Amino acid sequence: MKESASEFIENQIKESLQQDKGQGCNMPELDPFAPELVALEKKKRPSIVCNDKDWVKCYLSKCWIVKEIQETTKDLVCTYNDIIHETDWKYHLGPTKTVKDGGSFTLDASDHIKIKCTGKSGNSKSDTTWVGYNIGFRKSVERLPTPPGREDTYNVLIFGFDSTSKFGIIRNLPKSFDFIKNHLKATVLNAYNIVGDGTPAALFPILTGQTELELPDVRRASSNGTLDSFPFLFQKLKRDGYRTAYFEDMPGIGTFQYRFNGFKHQPADHYLRSFYLEMQKRGKWLKQHPYCVGDTPQYKVMMNITEQFMQLDGKRFGFTFVADISHDSSFISVADDDFVEFLRRLVKRGDLEDTFVILMTDHGPR
Repeated sequence: MKESASEFIENQIKESLQQDKGQGCNMPELDPFAPELVALEKKKRPSIVCNDKDWVKCYLSKCWIVKEIQETTKDLVCTYNDIIHETDWKYHLGPTKTVKDGGSFTLDASDHIKIKCTGKSGNSKSDTTWVGYNIGFRKSVERLPTPPGREDTYNVLIFGFDSTSKFGIIRNLPKSFDFIKNHLKATVLNAYNIVGDGTPAALFPILTGQTELELPDVRRASSNGTLDSFPFLFQKLKRDGYRTAYFEDMPGIGTFQYRFNGFKHQPADHYLRSFYLEMQKRGKWLKQHPYCVGDTPQYKVMMNITEQFMQLDGKRFGFTFVADISHDSSFISVADDDFVEFLRRLVKRGDLEDTFVILMTDHGPR
């Protein structure tokens, strides 16, 4: 009697296991610096310079005019508009709030603000105007009670770089990789591999436990549904008493928006999509200052806001995914020194003592 397809596959597996003698897979020993690989990488960029001086800075929930501007500019008047998230495709600016004479502003309705300041510089009789954007953490965040017995669970911090392989990290972030492996004593998952093509294929299993094909079809081309019904880890941990954050920096190619309909309700307590959508309106400015948010490289903004998140109270789950220096431009090497310092600060302040930390990538460069 002819064996069925399933029986054939099962017999093939048994035969392979017998030949393998229980040793499992043999991972190839590859050289991250093989000439064939190095030759494919773009020329490394020495640094990213952002020379548009910010008048206002924010830290946690407080925003203030920087000392240099206060000392050199008279008759300061700043207006603040909260950037209010509605859906992944819609947001609005909140009512204008005016602060005079160098006073501070407290974030309450949103984590993100648009700012416009005017004042007279030096002996000038005409006004100088600055327009910018900033991020912090609003005070009004709903926190669910922690279930009994779950009070001492770990915080979780996932920090990822888009379009970067493990070998890409070794080549382009050598100081960071050395710090993670040798100082933090991290476990390197040498046999971990991508489970599908592209970023969603990597992140869906991590954040939902299912692949794209196992989840409802919410592609923009075939459905009006959204990802809100998916069993995302953000919602599960929210019910477990966690404060949650999902930071991603390129809304035009967002993991859950490029091919999908995105979220109707923001998936995490702290979520940057509306901020970056508003930033995109500065088209001419962005062409002149690529990879910048005001006077700070965008990748550093992502590190800074992640660092602040780790200082908030209660249990925390944060997922930060950086794309602008790695997705198309392959300038990830510029972040090496800053990423090491970011990790050093977290260690020095003790933020990682009760935190499960994952450094990840999704796939290699296209």
